[in-house]
Amino acid sequence: MRGPIEGISELLQPVAHALLQVSEDVPKLLNSEDEQIIRIKPFGMASSAFHILHITGVIDRMFTYAAGKSLSEE
Repeated sequence: MRGPIEGISELLQPVAHALLQVSEDVPKLLNSEDEQIIRIKPFGMASSAFHILHITGVIDRMFTYAAGKSLSEE
């Protein structure tokens, strides 16, 4: 475990750690010598490629809700 991240409240520590992990793992996947590895669907589940594309929307939603706002058509 990395321990607490300075400047982040206790409540948001899990989110901060998840974002740090993603920022480390995504470049490894995208720079893999075997391009097909990110398209594998383990046990029929969504591939890493799907999650990489989907994560920007998820993060945007999280920050929108955290700011007390509602989602818009954008």
